Amino acid sequence: MHLLRCECVRDELRIVSVQLSVVLAVSLLFWLVYPVKPNELYAVLYGGSISLVASVVMVLRVRQAISKQGSKAQYLYLGAFERLLITIASLGIGMGWLNLPPAQMIVGLVIGQVGFMIGGYKTKN
Repeated sequence: MHLLRCECVRDELRIVSVQLSVVLAVSLLFWLVYPVKPNELYAVLYGGSISLVASVVMVLRVRQAISKQGSKAQYLYLGAFERLLITIASLGIGMGWLNLPPAQMIVGLVIGQVGFMIGGYKTKN
């Protein structure tokens, strides 16, 4: 069980690190290719960070579900609800309070999710 737990932690770290790398690489590419304002670059990074936070919440809830006895589904549903709530609230804060451009935030959020999929695919193989 301990060996399985170590492999899971390594896989989780790999997925999140790939996700972070993709978000940073696309943000850098976005900054180099397009003449963007700093506010737009911050929006892409902010959207990517929303995706990263949602992934970390998912990792924590999956770990909690694995370690608990009984109904594990409630922890997974709770994690999905928390991720949705975090995403909606963070997008609202970004657009309303921080005045970040919504299109760039969504681009960052989507790029973060693509990084998550790439990390999951690399971990699977």
